[in-house]
Amino acid sequence: MNRHYRPAGIKLIHFNLTLMCDFQKLAFSGDGYVVRCTECGYLQLAFGTTMLTLTNEEFGALYDLTTSHMNIVSVNGNDFLSDDTKGIFLSTPSAGCCIVLTVKELYRFHEILDKADDEMKALSMMQLFANNNS
Repeated sequence: MNRHYRPAGIKLIHFNLTLMCDFQKLAFSGDGYVVRCTECGYLQLAFGTTMLTLTNEEFGALYDLTTSHMNIVSVNGNDFLSDDTKGIFLSTPSAGCCIVLTVKELYRFHEILDKADDEMKALSMMQLFANNNS
């Protein structure tokens, strides 16, 4: 078997990946994680097969959008989607990139974002107290 065989129409794409060199763990689960680079402050969010690099403002907007979808599902119940239907679409700051989730995935995604948001608030408070005591 040819180890370099590619089906017709499939192209290899090479990415120049730059990894975050030093990061703070904000939230981890079996579904994904949120970390923050201590150098530049950007956040890296991974969930399922999606990975995004976000600013604090972009993270906040995605968190608010996810919370809004959670509220809609909570109010309307799960009558409009079956458990395995990927029918919830979350736009992202990346052009053309959308996160598509089931209702169960939405809950797990929101949980990761919520944990990360709580951790960022706690770290911010600790930094504030450290600056005041200096």
